[in-house]
Amino acid sequence: MIRIMKYGVEREDEIFSRSSSSKDVSGVVSQILKEVQERGDKALIDAAYKNLEKIIKSEAKDIRTKYVEPPYTTDFAIMFLPFEGLYAEVVRHGLIEVLQKDYKVNIAGPTTMAALLNSLQMGFRTLAIQKHSSEVWEVLGAVKTEFSNFGNVLD
Repeated sequence: MIRIMKYGVEREDEIFSRSSSSKDVSGVVSQILKEVQERGDKALIDAAYKNLEKIIKSEAKDIRTKYVEPPYTTDFAIMFLPFEGLYAEVVRHGLIEVLQKDYKVNIAGPTTMAALLNSLQMGFRTLAIQKHSSEVWEVLGAVKTEFSNFGNVLD
C-alpha cells in the first residue's frame, strides 16, 4: 500500500519518491506575482518571473539533492505546488521541461497530484505483478524439468 508521507510516497519499507520541499514559499510567491501584475510595470513583472524561476529551480535542486537516491528511490521526485495559479505560472513559463531534464523533478498541482499518485500506484502494482509472474515461470520451469527427470526414471 502506498501512503503519503511528510516529504514522500512510501511503499512498504522503501522510499520511491519524495514530494514538495522543506520550505513552503508558494503562498508568498503567488501573492508577490499578483501584486506585481496589478501594478502593470513590465520591468517589475519580468523581474518577478525571473525570481519565480530562480526559486522554483532552487527548490527543485534541493529536492533532487536530498531525496533522489537511486536505487533506493526512483530517479525522479515530485514537487507539489499547492495553488493552481502558481502551478499555471510554472507551466506557462515552460519550467516543466527544465525541471524534468535538469533536476529530474516533476511538478504537480492540486488537480494533478491525485492522478499522478494513482498512476504511480498502478506502476508499482504492475512491477509487483511482473516480479511474481517471473517467479511463477521459474517454478513452472523447475516442475517441467522434474517431470522430465521423473519420466526418464520410469523408462
